[in-house]
Amino acid sequence: QIQITLDPIDNEKASALPRGLKNVFQPLPLDHSHKESIWSKIARVPVVKNNDVVLKFPKTGRDSVCLTQADIKRLNPRMFMNDNLIQFYLNYLQIHVLTDKQRKRVHIFNTFFVTKLREVAKDEDERYEKVKKWTKKVNIFEKDYLFFPINEDKEKHWKLVIVVFPGNLNAKGKNELDRKPEILVFDSLPGTRRNEEICGVLRSYLSREHETKM
Repeated sequence: QIQITLDPIDNEKASALPRGLKNVFQPLPLDHSHKESIWSKIARVPVVKNNDVVLKFPKTGRDSVCLTQADIKRLNPRMFMNDNLIQFYLNYLQIHVLTDKQRKRVHIFNTFFVTKLREVAKDEDERYEKVKKWTKKVNIFEKDYLFFPINEDKEKHWKLVIVVFPGNLNAKGKNELDRKPEILVFDSLPGTRRNEEICGVLRSYLSREHETKM
């Protein structure tokens, strides 16, 4: 069984994460001593049109993101974050914030993964078939932490689900049970019913993925 935590963000829940990973929930400084801030690079790019590309990050890869002027405008007060901004920040965390050791322990899913997973709500087989190729080059059960960014209400609200120790789904040994799998839901808005639905979808996906990979 996977323990599910549905409460809003709090210190007790964050304690399930190692110290280094807790830092990803803290505001990042605008400048880093070791290199010029990527944020300051964005600020210096002259942009005229909303569809002008400000930055592509990283330059290559499946999850590479092209930020446009329209995306940057969403950083203003009373604007909603979109998938490009969320994916950009996740990429930034993975490349520039996490250490090499932490990156080996973490898998961050694309912002569209859960959306795709939820498209077929009733048929578990069809649901899994839609996304099984997304992890064909990685065994997520060799990771300690799985990050699932989730969008609700057409970009009006974002939440984060972290699965802790997914490799111990069927653990029977005493040492393995000390590291029990758990689903943590980091959500600033109350919505237990909707979060329960998300956890059910993810639990079903993990079970099918476990059968396939393990």
